Amino acid sequence: MNNNVHGLITLLVLIGSTPALADSTLPLPNQTVDISPPTIEHAPNSEDTASGKAAIVSATVTDIDSGVKVVSLFFRTKGTSQYNRLPMESKDGSANYIAEIPERYVQDPGVEYYIEAVDNVGNKILRGVNFSPLLITVAPTSAPEHGLAGIPTGSDAESSPAAAMSSAESQSNKKTWLYIAGGVVVTGVLLANTGGSDKNKSDTGSVTIKAPAP
Repeated sequence: MNNNVHGLITLLVLIGSTPALADSTLPLPNQTVDISPPTIEHAPNSEDTASGKAAIVSATVTDIDSGVKVVSLFFRTKGTSQYNRLPMESKDGSANYIAEIPERYVQDPGVEYYIEAVDNVGNKILRGVNFSPLLITVAPTSAPEHGLAGIPTGSDAESSPAAAMSSAESQSNKKTWLYIAGGVVVTGVLLANTGGSDKNKSDTGSVTIKAPAP
């Protein structure tokens, strides 16, 4: 047996008896290595979300090589610094992944978020990033309309107790009078002076004179 054959047999014996070499996962020359990350398809919501209501985030995630391992949603209320993580789940085993942001985080002015997907060999991709996140805009909570110092305006003012009292006081300050002078009926309404002891103020009013027909 020549030296070349003997050396080959020795090498094969060593490979077969060495677990590290026998179980090697090094790719064969013709084996394809997966270096492609998953694909994320996601369109941010263009409409405002109501404040204090849970927000749904969905995305279509696929990986044709090794498959999708995990999809995560990172989110925070805009203006805060710490991101929270939620797993995005596929309810029906499809490529559609969904997560629900709890209502306590959905506050004006909005929610910042990004999506992360990882395949089964560790390739990773992001839709949005932590320093430049996507945004869910949140509509501010509307407040009831009031005038100065909380005084109702519009139709509320007309039906308010203050308005009714003011109207009653106005009616009580009117004095209606009627008398006949020289065959002429004279009627009028005087507005009582509400100035108390202020003598500089005088009563004002309107007068209607009705004369008999000739």
